Amino acid sequence: MTHIDYLAVGHVSKDLTPDGPVLGGTVSYSGRLAQALGCHTAVLTSSGADFAWQDQLPGIELHVVAAPQTTTFENVYTPHGRVQTLHAQAA
Repeated sequence: MTHIDYLAVGHVSKDLTPDGPVLGGTVSYSGRLAQALGCHTAVLTSSGADFAWQDQLPGIELHVVAAPQTTTFENVYTPHGRVQTLHAQAA
């Protein structure tokens, strides 16, 4: 069994931007930070086949529970603040 220093549990997300979808979600951000600090890092998440994100977290041990779709957010920034829309949620 591999020793894990930092385990992030939660949903990766597909964040919709004007330039196209990008990887989001606290597990991706915290996982990258832990890895940058020298921790052997693993992520436990749920996502669908609708978004190929796994190559964006190189060196992080990934454990993915298959879901019909990936959690998907769209953030629109206005003069009055951010409007966030949840388009899909992984199981």
